[in-house]
Amino acid sequence: MPLGETSVAVVVASPHRDEAFAAARYAIDETKARAPIWKAERFADGHVWIGDTARIGPTEPAGPAEPA
Repeated sequence: MPLGETSVAVVVASPHRDEAFAAARYAIDETKARAPIWKAERFADGHVWIGDTARIGPTEPAGPAEPA
């Protein structure tokens, strides 16, 4: 992907703003955790690839706990 190009778009809808932001945050966090994303760091004398192995399953969603 060239620098400056859109690589991910997340769209959510919710009656309340906080829930929409939480859903979008969860979606991008899961994408970053699951996808084998590698980044090249470029230097004057060459470059190196950095990145971690993708995770297999989801994590618990961030945010306040559900009321009991």
